[in-house]
Amino acid sequence: MSTDIPRSVDSLRERLLEEARRLLAEGGVEAVGIREVARRAGVSHGAPRRHFASRRLLLAELAAEGFAALGERVAASDGLVEAGCAYVEFARSSPAVFTLMFRHDLLEGSGLRLRERWRPLREELARRVTEAGGDDPVSLWVAIHGVAALEAHRGLDVLDPRPDPRLLVEGLVRRHLP
Repeated sequence: MSTDIPRSVDSLRERLLEEARRLLAEGGVEAVGIREVARRAGVSHGAPRRHFASRRLLLAELAAEGFAALGERVAASDGLVEAGCAYVEFARSSPAVFTLMFRHDLLEGSGLRLRERWRPLREELARRVTEAGGDDPVSLWVAIHGVAALEAHRGLDVLDPRPDPRLLVEGLVRRHLP
C-alpha cells in the first residue's frame, strides 16, 4: 500500500473508479470486484467502502458514466442516422461499459437512479425520430441497439461479407420512417 503521496478523498474515489474502469475493460463485469479494485489502487480492501458501499454501487457508477458518455456522443451528432452511428460506435469502442449499462440484473437497486440517467438519451433519440417524421422511437432504438450489441461483441464478424454497421443503421432508419 502506497502512502508516499497524500491524496484527497476525491482523488481516492477517482483512483478507485479508474481501476474499476480498467478491470471492466480488461475482463468484463466479472473482473470488477471491490477487493481487486482496492488492491490495484494500492489501498486497504476496506478503503473503497467509504465511496462504494457495495459492488453493485461501484458498477452502477461505471454504468452512469457510460450513459453520460453515450449521451454526449449522441448529442454531438447531426441527424438521426448519425445519432444511430454514434450509438453503435460507442458500443464498439467501449463494449464492456455498453454491456454493463444494460445489465439491470446487476444494477437495479443501486440507488443511483440509472433510469433517470438514461432518460435524457432516450428523449434525445425519441426527439430525433419524431423530427424525422417517425412515430415509433422505441422500435427503432431496439433495432439500432441490436446492431450496437452485435458490434460490441463482434457478432457481425461471423457474417460473410461482414456488413457495414453504418449501412445497417441507415437501412433501419429508412424502414422506420414514413
